[in-house]
Amino acid sequence: MIVWSRGSARAFRALARKCVAGRPRGPAPVVVFEVRAGTLTVWTRTADAGLAYTAPTDGTDRRLLVPMATLADVEGGGDEPVEWGVETPLTGTARWADRGVPRTTSFDAVRPDKSHRLPGLPDEWHPVPDGFVSALHECGRTAATEPARFALNRVQVRGATGQVIGTDGRSALVCGGFTLPFRDDVLIPAVPVFGAREWTAEPDVRVGRAGGHLVVAAGPWRVFLSIDTAGRYPDVAGLVPKTATTTIEIADGDAAALAVNSPRSGGRDRRRSVTLDTGGGVAVRAKDEATGRSSRSAWPGRPRLARPSR
Repeated sequence: MIVWSRGSARAFRALARKCVAGRPRGPAPVVVFEVRAGTLTVWTRTADAGLAYTAPTDGTDRRLLVPMATLADVEGGGDEPVEWGVETPLTGTARWADRGVPRTTSFDAVRPDKSHRLPGLPDEWHPVPDGFVSALHECGRTAATEPARFALNRVQVRGATGQVIGTDGRSALVCGGFTLPFRDDVLIPAVPVFGAREWTAEPDVRVGRAGGHLVVAAGPWRVFLSIDTAGRYPDVAGLVPKTATTTIEIADGDAAALAVNSPRSGGRDRRRSVTLDTGGGVAVRAKDEATGRSSRSAWPGRPRLARPSR
């Protein structure tokens, strides 16, 4: 019998859905429970990434394969422990209490094969600041949803320069300042999992390389990102000017006000380009793709500088 809580099942299923770039394709993946040397590892693999959760546990070494849908059956809103086990070679059960009421659900156990083996871990972990997780998330949001001549649906991680880059061919985001344990450039899937609170709230972030994967770990969670060795990526960093003639820093409150008061462009493309006009003030200009008309925000304002009196 393997014990794993309803809250963990809920978080795992939510994160597994975010380990997919774009819309899910095909059937839901199977979930592997494995107890080895006092450690429980819960693992699944989507078409784009692998997700693992680890925690200390009691009991003998064992392995159990469970359909992803069974996690939805038990998760609920509480965090009560769930006992997972196999009654017959092809039938499993999950037992828990919901507000004191015993509950049981049965599932078809899956026969293990080579594809269900747990992935290898990096020989060495390298700590990185939590900004690395934010960079993976934001660059993933900037990436294209579909591949083209270049692998714009990927995120580029440049080991030698310590940069994370995402582009859809129209706009680009370059995040730098990271020290990484490798020198080459790698392309990884642009998955939204790194925007989840399980990652953003965890200060202990580590990275490593293992078996063709870039592995990112935070607390009990690990994500295995397959490295794309066939894709080509544009030299985005080379296109960014080394020096900028104008620099704008926008506070969070001002950014929210600009978003509300900015002119609306045609369509529903949230990634449309806008222009920050700094001539005599700061304003937002946008073009309606349907009519070709340009408009300017109604709240241009004037630059203001406040100095404390001495």
